[in-house]
Formats: sequence, structure tokens, C-alpha cells
Amino acid sequence: MAKRKTNLNAVDKKSAAAGDDTVDGGDAIHDHATRQDDGEIHVFDGPLDPEKAIEELIALNHERTECVRRWEDAKAEASEAKKELDNASNAISLLIDRLDRQVNGEGAQPVLSTLGGDAEATV
Repeated sequence: MAKRKTNLNAVDKKSAAAGDDTVDGGDAIHDHATRQDDGEIHVFDGPLDPEKAIEELIALNHERTECVRRWEDAKAEASEAKKELDNASNAISLLIDRLDRQVNGEGAQPVLSTLGGDAEATV
């Protein structure tokens, strides 16, 4: 079996270093990622001010906690919607099965169910 030659200068487009080192305005990617919309440099740039870092950690933790709450609420809502979807799908399947049995003569004709209580009072 012949050995396959590898071009060491070819870009494999899989490595983390593939592509340019800059983003829109020419800032390095790490500079862009650590700047907030207000343009102020935060935690990863320069020396840390412990008080500001703690304030930012607390704010980020509050944001994270809110996201967790929203995620849990969304999961609960999705779970309820899935149950309703399953119930509707089951009802459709049962109705189709009933119609198939009726068309094939396998089942009796459907009969109206009787009313509970005094029938004359509801007329």
C-alpha cells in the first residue's frame, strides 16, 4: 500500500488557528470578546480590580440564575405541551382506527351515549 503524502502547508480548516486573527473593526478576537457594549475593558484585560471583579461576578451570577429559572420554566412548559401533543396524536389514531374498523365492517356502528340524569329536563 502506498503512503499518502501530506501537504504540511495546506490549511485543514479544522484547527483553532484557522482563519484571520481579527474581527470587524480590526480588534484582535480576544479584545473584542472581553469588551462590553460600553467600550469599557472588563475582567480579562489588564490588572484586575478585585472589587469590580466581584461586582461583575455577582451580576453575572444573577444573570445566570435568571437564565436557569427561565430554562426550567421552558422545560416544564415544553413537557406539558408534549403531553398535550401525545394526547392529541393518540385521539387521532383512535379515531382513524375506529373509522377503519367501521369501513371494513369489523366494528359495530357507533351508538350515541345516553345522557346522565333526567333526560327530559335537558330537552
